[in-house]
Amino acid sequence: MKNIYLTLALLSILFASCDREYYEDMDDIPTESIRFKELSVSKDTALMFDTIVLKAIAEGEDLQYKWQKNGGSLVSKKDDPITAYFWGCPTCTGWLTVGCTVSNSFGAYTKDTNVYILKQWIK
Repeated sequence: MKNIYLTLALLSILFASCDREYYEDMDDIPTESIRFKELSVSKDTALMFDTIVLKAIAEGEDLQYKWQKNGGSLVSKKDDPITAYFWGCPTCTGWLTVGCTVSNSFGAYTKDTNVYILKQWIK
């Protein structure tokens, strides 16, 4: 009986944690409020400290942009929220993921892209 309760508890946690407002790489699904057309990247491979420029191209009303990354440095400007600047550092080389969530009061879409940061050897 304990196993049944434990299984039901784990299943309820699993289903409760699903966020219905998070859509990754679903650019072909039109919505009434947001159309996330493209997440462009100036280059997908760079040396440490080289800047990679990212742009989130989306359509909709009252859009908000939130940039995220799993390593490296990422900055965006308040006066140009669709553009972000990314670079890697010595402790964050290899494959890294950079993404942007475009949202408004009706929902949100997220797109991610992978970039590769090469180690820069000093001779």
